[in-house]
Amino acid sequence: MKNKCLSLLPGQKGWKDYGRPNLAEVPDSVRTPAPALLSDARSKDLALDVLTNAVGISRDNPTRIVNTPVEKVILRRELLEHVVQQRTDKRERYSNFLLPTLEDPYEVWLAQYSDSGLRTHYIGLYQDYRDMMAVVRIGKDGSLIWNLIRSGEKWLNNRRAGTLLFGR
Repeated sequence: MKNKCLSLLPGQKGWKDYGRPNLAEVPDSVRTPAPALLSDARSKDLALDVLTNAVGISRDNPTRIVNTPVEKVILRRELLEHVVQQRTDKRERYSNFLLPTLEDPYEVWLAQYSDSGLRTHYIGLYQDYRDMMAVVRIGKDGSLIWNLIRSGEKWLNNRRAGTLLFGR
């Protein structure tokens, strides 16, 4: 079975409806200094180690609670595997962006997707670098599934839809 990317449900309020600026117009004074990029790993297992070390979890301490402006979220080692699964993206290089994106986001959105699921979008804006979106989906069993996406302003503007939970 081929993986299919889910899309946002159309008709949700967007950033313009909330009077928010285009991300391309947000000045550096509002953006977070970009953290250091990490080296890419040679395997999925090593990539997961890079990611989990950056967020302060390990095999011995596989869980971390992170306070965000809207909720407490739980990072669990086994639920972060999805972030580094596609090796062509080498997402572990951006591991240092995850905690600042969660703890000090520019915006947080609750968005509805085509599978009728809700996902929380944490959008982090960074100086001198492409911006970041951390997406969390709460599973039916209460588990959290994470994804970390680095992108430009145009793509992120299109993901700024749903209910604005937080904005600075």
